[in-house]
Amino acid sequence: MKTNKMITALFVLLFSSLSVFSQKNEVTIPDVSVVAGKSITLPIYLENSADVVAVQFTLELPDGFYLDADAASLTERANGHSAKMKYIAYNKYMAMIFSSENQPIVGRTGILMNVPLYAYDGMQDDSTYLMTLSDVVIANREGDNIITG
Repeated sequence: MKTNKMITALFVLLFSSLSVFSQKNEVTIPDVSVVAGKSITLPIYLENSADVVAVQFTLELPDGFYLDADAASLTERANGHSAKMKYIAYNKYMAMIFSSENQPIVGRTGILMNVPLYAYDGMQDDSTYLMTLSDVVIANREGDNIITG
């Protein structure tokens, strides 16, 4: 009898630890191409296995690029959420997506926000420039940061 309880306890621990490892809550940006002097819409992706009610991140652009923070827009994944994006330092913008009703974002994967991104005329075509996301917070209803990647 004790052996059965021990085996059951081990299986419960194993399966609960596997579910923790399978959780994925991350914000990403894809590789994009922008022609000098032109603009594109930069998609901001959210993949979440848990309910997410708020997201915050800092986006740093390389020299020669800028974005229109006022024109950033949420997609159909918003569930009464508001979005604020603002310039905070040289080439750095902070985005905050939140629900005043503490409602979860709709769905588990896909584009959460679109941001107009512009390349100045003097940029070199066929060159690679690095954009970075930092200071990412993905919050659940309790206000915990549940980011996994």
